[in-house]
Amino acid sequence: MTIEEMFDTLGDDSEKRKRFFYELLLHDVYLLADSASGSKRITTGEHLQVFSMKYDAFEFVPIFLSLESMSRFLNNQGSPYVKANAADLFETLKERDLVINPGSEHALILFSAEIVDLLSKSLN
Repeated sequence: MTIEEMFDTLGDDSEKRKRFFYELLLHDVYLLADSASGSKRITTGEHLQVFSMKYDAFEFVPIFLSLESMSRFLNNQGSPYVKANAADLFETLKERDLVINPGSEHALILFSAEIVDLLSKSLN
């Protein structure tokens, strides 16, 4: 089962959610980049200019579990992107709110406090 398939079947099952977040931290995710970045993989400690969005005064960083989900969000309009390990990215963006697969039926908001909690639990 892919990480995106796990995500799409989460529902309210706490065990599925726990397993998903554990797996997510081991996987790469995609995020939109500024045009100067091009499409590339970033490494830990690399400077990253983050693309954020606003919806009803809620500012968030959109992240995607696959290139396909990002493409659907962009209505197949190409855009520069970066690929990063989710745990490394969450550590870098832990003071920001994130939305996983925005625009999808199962979009999920991760508030900064939840990201910090998720990272601290992954270290135990």
